[in-house]
Order: sequence, then structure tokens, then C-alpha cells
Amino acid sequence: MERPLFTSTRWREGYNRDEVDAAVDQVLAGGLSAEEVRALVFRPVRNGPGYDMGEVDDWLDGAYASRGGRPVVGPAEAPWPPPDLVAELDRQHRVSGDRFRAAILIGVTVGVAVWLYLTRY
Repeated sequence: MERPLFTSTRWREGYNRDEVDAAVDQVLAGGLSAEEVRALVFRPVRNGPGYDMGEVDDWLDGAYASRGGRPVVGPAEAPWPPPDLVAELDRQHRVSGDRFRAAILIGVTVGVAVWLYLTRY
């Protein structure tokens, strides 16, 4: 297994570089079991130099599998978020948007009516 090159992050969240580099060194040296690889946790870095979280996670998944670990997410598992939840949230968003537009329309109508009443007399 060769040393990975992860994409650097600066303006989005990433993993702490020093922690990832130390863990990669341990994995490459063979000093971690499959369960120890699975248990690795890194501090997130925001607005600073870090490593792309997805790339690091994918590489660690490969290291975990190469040590005999069973994949945590497989193709047989249900997609997340569930499609019915997405449809329900989409419906709720449309309803709340309709209510917002109705409230704006009522507010403008009342405002115009008050303005007309006050400028008439």
C-alpha cells in the first residue's frame, strides 16, 4: 500500500492534517488492526489547511478492508436519506413557501389599502 495524496482544503471543512498524517504512518507501518483503523477519529478543521474528508474516509475504508474488516456500508443497504423522507420534506417546503407568498400578498394588500385610506382624507 503506497502513501496517499489527499486533496487539501482551506475554505471548507477538512480533517486535521497532522492527525491524518500520523494515522496514515501507523496504518502503512502495519501498527493498527482493522478495528483500530475503524475507530480512528480526526478533528475537523474549518477555514484552515486540512485534508478532504471523503478522500481520507475512502482510503481508511480500503485500509480497513485490507486488514480483514467487513465493509460498514454495502450496496444492499437502503439509500440515505430515504426517498419518501425527501418527498415529504419537499412537499412541506412547497407548502411553507405558498404560505409565505400568501402572507406577503396579504401584507402588501393591507398596506396599499391603508395608504389609499390615509391619502384620501
